[in-house]
Amino acid sequence: MRSDLKASGSSAGTPVRVQPAHLARLEGSYVSVALVDGSRIDDCQLVSGGREGVATLWLFANGKDRFVPLSQVVDVWEATSAGWCHGRASGE
Repeated sequence: MRSDLKASGSSAGTPVRVQPAHLARLEGSYVSVALVDGSRIDDCQLVSGGREGVATLWLFANGKDRFVPLSQVVDVWEATSAGWCHGRASGE
């Protein structure tokens, strides 16, 4: 697990729950998301990390909105390199 992950949780091999405060700090940033099935969503914008009563991440990836159940999220971290969509998203 990444050392900067703010998660609560459990023994090895069991998915952890990403803390809302960690997600709130990343809103508006480009992130990578690891899912419980081992897949990843890379270089997407975290629009919303969820709110009370809303149990999904709202991501913008590949030109489309994507809603991912928080129960499927293992890790979220800020993307370190700008991908091609960063320039397109800002109109460059």
